[in-house]
Amino acid sequence: MTAGKISILVVEGHYVVRKGLVALLEMINGLEVVGEAANGREALEQFHKNHPDVTLIDLRIPGRMGVDVIKRICLDSPRARIIVLTNFEDDEDLPRALEAGAQTYLLNGMAADELVATIREVHGGSLRILTSP
Repeated sequence: MTAGKISILVVEGHYVVRKGLVALLEMINGLEVVGEAANGREALEQFHKNHPDVTLIDLRIPGRMGVDVIKRICLDSPRARIIVLTNFEDDEDLPRALEAGAQTYLLNGMAADELVATIREVHGGSLRILTSP
């Protein structure tokens, strides 16, 4: 990890989406991707190996559901900062993910500026409450 940068773990089951997020985040000053995972097992391994400042996690990942991974991370590291990525604002697992310890969520179609702003806010300790348009 580079001093002064926000370290990020990207957990996304879809290869192209994950690689796109990693490429995008790596282009932003002040952010550094320290790990990536395609499933729940890898997510936990990468989290414990890299201790990221912020974890981006899709709720629908192979192996373990995102909510289960969030619970495990927050049990092991209560100060973890987690942003849920989801396709649907009405996803039935969203309330469970927030109860498990995630600070907020973003829809997968978010703008890059919104993603970066949310990462910085969550890293700074804010709970970003989103409202429907």
